[in-house]
Amino acid sequence: MLGFASSLMLCIAIDCRLLQFLGRASLTIMCVHEPVKRVLIFVMAKILGMNTDALRANLVYAMLVTVVTVAICVAVHLIMDRFAPVLIGSSRHNLASQGKARA
Repeated sequence: MLGFASSLMLCIAIDCRLLQFLGRASLTIMCVHEPVKRVLIFVMAKILGMNTDALRANLVYAMLVTVVTVAICVAVHLIMDRFAPVLIGSSRHNLASQGKARA
């Protein structure tokens, strides 16, 4: 219980906009990351001339795959937020507010 309370207090004390954004985009990241990761690993293995298992075992390449995968997933989230906000559960966009913003 003490660990939970201290973690909660630490999260409240830290005001990191990047983490807040990633939290809002987490549904999209969780839904999209697996196919993106698989394609990215396959493409990187072909480019580097490595086996996919060797690529996954290398820490540097694994971190690179992670960073690029999250970046692609965030781009997908931003595109979905712009064109299909209802698919990601964004209630701040609706047709009335979009019409007012363009007028």
